[in-house]
Amino acid sequence: MEKKKLNTYFFIGQTICRIQRVEVKDKSTTGKGVFHDVQRLVKALDDVGFRVSMGVAERFVEQMKKWSRDGNFEVNENKKKIIERNVNSIFDCMNSELNESFVFSLTQKNFDVNNLMSGMAGIVGVDVYEKLPGLAKYDLDEAGKCIAFERATAAAFHLMRCTECVLNSYYEKYKKQKRLKVRMWGPIVSELRARRSAPDKAILDHLDNIRSNFRNPTQHPEKIYDMSEVQNLLHVCIDVISRMVLDKKW
Repeated sequence: MEKKKLNTYFFIGQTICRIQRVEVKDKSTTGKGVFHDVQRLVKALDDVGFRVSMGVAERFVEQMKKWSRDGNFEVNENKKKIIERNVNSIFDCMNSELNESFVFSLTQKNFDVNNLMSGMAGIVGVDVYEKLPGLAKYDLDEAGKCIAFERATAAAFHLMRCTECVLNSYYEKYKKQKRLKVRMWGPIVSELRARRSAPDKAILDHLDNIRSNFRNPTQHPEKIYDMSEVQNLLHVCIDVISRMVLDKKW
């Protein structure tokens, strides 16, 4: 998957229109005119992956170099016909390649799509995000992308991994010795509850709620999330993750 700006497609169309309007006696120079426009068109076609059209445009550049190596020439009747023929060939090739190309547009979600796609610091807050373990950051970022692309069940899976990763680190902040050999969500929370200086009850209740109502069901193949559910789950996970990370013991 590649991120591409749509204005490149607009530029291609604009450039082709400009080339099509070339008239007799128009002058072409190294930095202006038809020669310059076709060179820029080659790069733009390459940027959007239109390889066949790019090849046709490259051959057109080579043909114009026979008129002048540096692109300095004046358009006459014969050159105008050659320019028209070549730009029509590029246009036809582009039409063929466009028939095999698709643009998928991300629809607006409960969260800003740019934040979902580019990293979740803008959603959870930089102060929280920077304190997360590396694996938790990875899963949180993946969850954001999955929500952006409307892969709700996959997003829930990553959110549970992220929350459990943070819980493990949180447990280590409170438990310095005689830690559980097998780290499981339920026993970790139970052990934290049993401590004399236990974490905030709201955090532990929150974690038990997520484990019982989300984490365990997510492990079973019959559970399928919709977009409303998973975005609500993101809210829930952000809340408990933030509470853990901002605890004085962290």
